[in-house]
Amino acid sequence: MESDLVLSDLLAKVIKKWWLIAALMIMGGLGGMVVTRVHKPVYQSIAIITTAVDYAYAGRLEDYELDHILQAVGDIIDSTSVHQQVLINSQEQIPELTADEVRKSLVAVRKGYDWILTARTFDPLAAQVLARAWADNAMVALYKMNQRALEDFHTQTVLLSIENCFSKSVVIENATIGCGSEELSSLLTNLSSDNGSYSVLRESILLSNLSFQVTTIPDLPSAPVLFRQNLNVAAGALIGLILGFSWFLARRK
Repeated sequence: MESDLVLSDLLAKVIKKWWLIAALMIMGGLGGMVVTRVHKPVYQSIAIITTAVDYAYAGRLEDYELDHILQAVGDIIDSTSVHQQVLINSQEQIPELTADEVRKSLVAVRKGYDWILTARTFDPLAAQVLARAWADNAMVALYKMNQRALEDFHTQTVLLSIENCFSKSVVIENATIGCGSEELSSLLTNLSSDNGSYSVLRESILLSNLSFQVTTIPDLPSAPVLFRQNLNVAAGALIGLILGFSWFLARRK
């Protein structure tokens, strides 16, 4: 009949043959490394767009306000329209490129005031092409966002001017002062030039005073990225450790 497990005896055997556990863990770790490297190599190229806030104009911002406007910048960078332009601008150099491949290849991650734009493909040149096209088209989209925000700010200014104009139109001793017909006509003309954009938020005002710069230019990757190699090595070593203990348990008397 199989004897009961005595933990102290098992540990004594493990300590006596520690080299076997170590060998199994090393073999497992090497196996994890092999698994990582046998996969088809993936190359990545990175561009970084840095956002600057004009605090002289914006004043002190709460953390949630800053996060909100920086996230709005990220939404523009990673928008469907920008991805479509990346596809159009890259197809000359990557004829077989599809919209689905663009979506899967591009990853945007925020780090502080930076947005890190990463393009990952099986071809190093394609990764660089995609990253550059993404950075270029993102900058164009951000410039357009600035222009829309400036128009919104102009609209708000005109609306406040109209409100101020009417508020001064009061009768004092049978004399009317304040908003004249020519002034009102000019204000309404300016307002009509804003394409009916009457709703202006603080976000739009802040966005109009953001500036952007590509601070890292995508380069041609020289080596593939080894995704999850450390994790695979650790998993392999753990499997080796488990196999070692299992071997000792199977041989106990």
